[in-house]
Amino acid sequence: MGDNVTAKAVFGWRYVVRPALRNRLVLCGMGIVLLLVVLAAFASTIAPYDPTEMKVMDALKGPSSAHWFGTDRYGRDVLSRTIHGSRIALGVALSSMSGAFLVGSALGLIAGFFGGWSDLAIGRVMDVLFSFPTLVLAVAISAMLGPGLNNAVVAIAVVYAPLFCRVARGPVM
Repeated sequence: MGDNVTAKAVFGWRYVVRPALRNRLVLCGMGIVLLLVVLAAFASTIAPYDPTEMKVMDALKGPSSAHWFGTDRYGRDVLSRTIHGSRIALGVALSSMSGAFLVGSALGLIAGFFGGWSDLAIGRVMDVLFSFPTLVLAVAISAMLGPGLNNAVVAIAVVYAPLFCRVARGPVM
């Protein structure tokens, strides 16, 4: 009866990272993401050809040892264009998710901390954003803002901000 039992809090990265590193699917996904980041970072060095160089004589060639993904109708190497394009794709993903995190977390913290009418107003706006399919809402926002990469980033950030808002609001209340 005199035994003292102490509970140890389970916090820290090791309780998340260790099980994740044992999962082959997680390791495969991490490898793909790491490969994309390395390709984007060293695109100028890795890409076999200049992505904007046109060689009309090599137009629409199929995959070969010289052009692994083939060439487009202007004779540009598709592999080089894909590698250089990964920079833009990763930049859009990183900036849109960062924006969604910042805006959504800030709104969630405000709603949870102050409560009352601010919680009600922010909650209703987030419910409206949740009621639309993600892709449809992103296309509608992008159409309203007009063409451009920055407008696409804003549209994606607006669509995903409610997810971060919900996650941030819960613990604050």
